[in-house]
Amino acid sequence: MKKLLLLIFIIFSSNLINAQQTFSHAIGATGFLGTRNATLHAVGITYSPRLNLFKTGESSSISVGTNLAIGYNLKNNFAEENPITFHIPISIDFNFGLASTKDSFTKNKSGGFLGIGYSFEQAGLSLDENNIEEDTLIKENINGPIVNLGYRFKIASQAFGIRASYLYGTGDFEGGYLTSLTLQYIFD
Repeated sequence: MKKLLLLIFIIFSSNLINAQQTFSHAIGATGFLGTRNATLHAVGITYSPRLNLFKTGESSSISVGTNLAIGYNLKNNFAEENPITFHIPISIDFNFGLASTKDSFTKNKSGGFLGIGYSFEQAGLSLDENNIEEDTLIKENINGPIVNLGYRFKIASQAFGIRASYLYGTGDFEGGYLTSLTLQYIFD
């Protein structure tokens, strides 16, 4: 029985790998806003590679990807000198319409995606919450579950996308959350 299940898994996996996996990517500008315990106001650039695992329809797919970003903190009340921050989410997305598959660039004028995953970020944690003046912050890593959604559209014949994400912080940042908004150019 175990051998049969293993054989079925191998056959199913090889069909998915050979027939449906495709790679796509995008680049753009992003902004971060942290609230509550996670204090961060930053702008930066993002690179979004994505592996489409399999098609779920004519113009839809399931993918795994990331939106790697590096940003510059606009709030300079960090105890450290380094104003650079990072954003490393990993998510599984349902893509539909434009840019969901390689074929959908010519077939669709718009589309989008919804996804869930986990993210690692860098934000500020307050050193002194009782200080009446602006708090001094130390850089700390924030991680937790993330939800993202986006809309893809064409301007002339070029594909672009808007992505919004919401991270709920865990650990030292419990109750804090981080949001991001990204505008991207999608390579076809």
